[in-house]
Amino acid sequence: DGMAITNKLGSYYLYNQLDAMLSSQSWSNETKSAISSYRVMSAVLETSKPVSVTAKWVEVDANGKTVGTIGTKSLYTTSVVYPSKNLAVSVSYGSGPAALTDYNYVSTAWSGSSSGTSEERTYAESYTVNSSPLTVTFYARKKVVLGDITVNVVDANTGAAISGASITGGGTGTTSSSGSIKFTGLALGSYSFTASATGYNSGSGSATISESQTSATVTIKLTPIPTTGTITVKVVDAATGAAISGASITGGGTGTTSSSGTVTFNNVAFGTYTYTATKSGYYSGSGSGTISLSAQSTTVTIKLTPIPTTGSITVKVVDANTGAAISGASITGGGSGTTGSDGTVMFNNVSFGTYSYSASKTGYYSGSGSGTISLSAQSTTVTIKLTPIPTTGSISVIVKNSQTQAVISGASVSGASKSGTTNSSGS
Repeated sequence: DGMAITNKLGSYYLYNQLDAMLSSQSWSNETKSAISSYRVMSAVLETSKPVSVTAKWVEVDANGKTVGTIGTKSLYTTSVVYPSKNLAVSVSYGSGPAALTDYNYVSTAWSGSSSGTSEERTYAESYTVNSSPLTVTFYARKKVVLGDITVNVVDANTGAAISGASITGGGTGTTSSSGSIKFTGLALGSYSFTASATGYNSGSGSATISESQTSATVTIKLTPIPTTGTITVKVVDAATGAAISGASITGGGTGTTSSSGTVTFNNVAFGTYTYTATKSGYYSGSGSGTISLSAQSTTVTIKLTPIPTTGSITVKVVDANTGAAISGASITGGGSGTTGSDGTVMFNNVSFGTYSYSASKTGYYSGSGSGTISLSAQSTTVTIKLTPIPTTGSISVIVKNSQTQAVISGASVSGASKSGTTNSSGS
């Protein structure tokens, strides 16, 4: 049995393993004796050495000066080495305490009897029975978790700073005389801000602060709310619609219309305005228009009515005795024509003024008359009365005594298809 037990024990190479096995079972005396003999005579059994590895995390300031210990950790606590067997050990920065999330890695250092290899955040070496206890120290700096953001508010058109602007969003406040406000003690991250100011449309902007950039500036440009607009005055002929150039405009603004009949007034404060247009040869006219934030431009059309310069004259020809209309009478003077059946003839589009007319008609003496038309009396009638030319006469017969020349009454007189008797005066 001794040889068989020896062969079985060939797989044990540490004294402490063999001793533990010997004490953990109820062996027969013969077996215990064989095992003990193997322990004494064996040339392969070795003495083990526990592995001692400690990881340490240390906080340093910006200058590398130690602030304090973040945490420590013992590693490979159940591992051993022996002369014929080493152990590859590795220590990593990331295996530290949860608090490391608040720190940034800086560097690695180690102490021990062996020289290992170090990559960023990791140290590794082959641990032997000759190795001294190993301590790997990781240095870390506290993360910056707060920052500041400056908000600048400016006029979008001029770039001038806007003071008194109200800021909301990532922070609330009012801009200073320089148009800025600074928000401090902000947690790292992205922030949006909205700015509003009297007379401006609101605007917004955003900024991000991080460990690498703990300060940021955001500029918000506000567009002024319009307070003025444009009014175009257009002047046209009321009858034809044609543009009237050279018309004088007064009221909401003064100016003269161009060849297109228009004049434009810019930068006019919002409101309602009335304009009056005047032009030689036209009655004056007016119109009004309103501009506002919702309608910043408008056109006011003023229609001017031409002032009349002509009228009409009717010439009427009548019999001076009976008042009956005389048709076919020839009219000359201020106009020429022939009277109709109603004894009249009309002259239209006659320039304002006074006109004389003559009328002639067979069987009548010619006659004349005059009339005046003006802006206040744009039509008139001139009546010409014609006197008939006589076609008969009268003859008085006086009967006298041829010797005494005394009149003879009661004498019968006849001739020329007429007859009569003289009266007391002999006629």
